[in-house]
Amino acid sequence: MILIKEYLPGFDDFLTTKGSLLKGTESRICILLRLHFKPVDICGMLGMSKSLVSQLSSNILKNIFDVKGCSKELSVKLSKIF
Repeated sequence: MILIKEYLPGFDDFLTTKGSLLKGTESRICILLRLHFKPVDICGMLGMSKSLVSQLSSNILKNIFDVKGCSKELSVKLSKIF
């Protein structure tokens, strides 16, 4: 998390603020998407199936931004934050 604070100032605060809406894995997905990793890479990093990463991304998008979508839309929304 130190690197996230250094390279993405304010993003950690965003995750902390939204923390009650996110589970640990969902926070990691947000960080990795914000760092521009592709969902297929995130699958390997977190040891998950692509469908699970897609499902969690959709849940994150709904919980935080109140819109429906996939990991691509989530990545776009997250890239606009700090």
